[in-house]
Amino acid sequence: WRERLAMVGADGVPNYFGPQRFADNVVQRARRWLLRREGPPASANGGGRHGWYLSVLRSVLFNEVLGQRVRAGNWRQLIDGDVATSRGTGPTGPLWGRGRSQASGFAAQLEQQALAGYGEVCRRLEFSGVRQARRQLILLPKALRWEADGADVLVSFSLGPGGYATTLLREIFVLKGARCGV
Repeated sequence: WRERLAMVGADGVPNYFGPQRFADNVVQRARRWLLRREGPPASANGGGRHGWYLSVLRSVLFNEVLGQRVRAGNWRQLIDGDVATSRGTGPTGPLWGRGRSQASGFAAQLEQQALAGYGEVCRRLEFSGVRQARRQLILLPKALRWEADGADVLVSFSLGPGGYATTLLREIFVLKGARCGV
């Protein structure tokens, strides 16, 4: 785990939305709501339960694209047609909504492959009132430190907005039965 921590500190991990985002069958409820449009329409700023449903579905689609990039082995580097972060340092993936993906070329092809089974969800999100945005594919911790005391490991770090500690920690440790304090 020490080597893994050092590598994660230097290179980051895939920036998946964490499992807590998808608790209590919210993905199934959100998809059912979007496809049936049960309840009032969502506002453009994504308020209330319906706004949460939109956010959850956008997260699912992002995770699918990131998973495709992880399987292709190119989630850490810019590829043909990629949309870089605002600093131009790494690739991004879509948070689906109104408008089309800014990606082109091979990056757009990978996004389309990853989302092929979500055509109706993508179409409905485009008319839901939320705008398409981008999210970094790499989650890079800041000030990553650790110390070990026998079988116990104390890890400290900070993450930027939208980063999930559970996503980072699961790439380092097997968390089964672990205590995690935040």
